[in-house]
Amino acid sequence: MKKSLFSLVVVFAMFTALFSSSAFAYDQSGNYTISNLANNDSNYPNKYYMEVNSAGSVSVSFSNMTDGFKVGVELYNSSTGNWTTQKVAEWSKNYVDFTNLKSGNYVIQITNLSGKKISGTCGYAWDGSLGSWIE
Repeated sequence: MKKSLFSLVVVFAMFTALFSSSAFAYDQSGNYTISNLANNDSNYPNKYYMEVNSAGSVSVSFSNMTDGFKVGVELYNSSTGNWTTQKVAEWSKNYVDFTNLKSGNYVIQITNLSGKKISGTCGYAWDGSLGSWIE
């Protein structure tokens, strides 16, 4: 009985992780390790531009984060020089989605809003292709 219950829980967890991610249908993806990011400091997880298709989307998610984490996420379109409105990911909702974006080369900016140092993993995915190296 205990083995069956454990097996059922493991299968359910794998199914949930695989199919609940909004990044499942995207063209490209990447991840980045956040290590002791100080409060109010910012970081840029992608080292290459994300070439986003017209009306495309970018999804940014966080896992294995410090308890009580809270981060602001913005996208910078280097093709237009414009920033998106900041969205917040936190312990209770560990992802943000940007949809219906203009085509262009985008960079993700993450700002720690937690009031303490945070660590964990940032994953991101987008509609489009891998752009050039960010200098």
